[in-house]
Amino acid sequence: PGGETDQNIVVLDRATHEVKRTLCGRGVLDGKFNFPSNMASDKDGGIYVCDSMNMRVQKIDPNGKFLMKFGSAGDILGMFSRPRGITVDRDGIIYVVDSRMNIVQLFDKNARLLTYIGGAGQDDGQLDVPAQIVIDYDNISDFAQYIDPNFAAEYLIYVTNQWGPNKISVFACHNIFKLSQFPCPGIFDYTNHLRGNVH
Repeated sequence: PGGETDQNIVVLDRATHEVKRTLCGRGVLDGKFNFPSNMASDKDGGIYVCDSMNMRVQKIDPNGKFLMKFGSAGDILGMFSRPRGITVDRDGIIYVVDSRMNIVQLFDKNARLLTYIGGAGQDDGQLDVPAQIVIDYDNISDFAQYIDPNFAAEYLIYVTNQWGPNKISVFACHNIFKLSQFPCPGIFDYTNHLRGNVH
């Protein structure tokens, strides 16, 4: 995302470091941003942007065309107080870090809230002003000693904390959503499917 003045997304050429184009710009209308903080892409090329001061997530195509948005200002599930980090997993689930609510909210590709992880604090499973998020499918064995042997972990979630002694929270996860043969109604208790939250 661009600087504090223009609020553009700048597309660079990795090899030449040249600016290829700029997208979007500042504003409150669809396709405009107010302090975008992070972005992530899905397997189909859609780009999700944390539009932090507009308290929403927007999805655009690689050319900057507006596709959809979700969220609004608030401090209950499905809303955002300070959306900061974002990522998308292999199954299209969108993970949005809210640094003020101290949670990560999970949404399906249609922007329907599935569940959340975290909560304010410094104990296992809690977050303290979280910022960034990364999904890891390759290093589960490195954390095997912390994971319940009866829990079939499929991937790890790393969340950075800006405060407190635990700077990176690690969650072992099993994607219960992809196992459902029908749309998941409401919010799942996803925390029952997490084990070995290590710091």
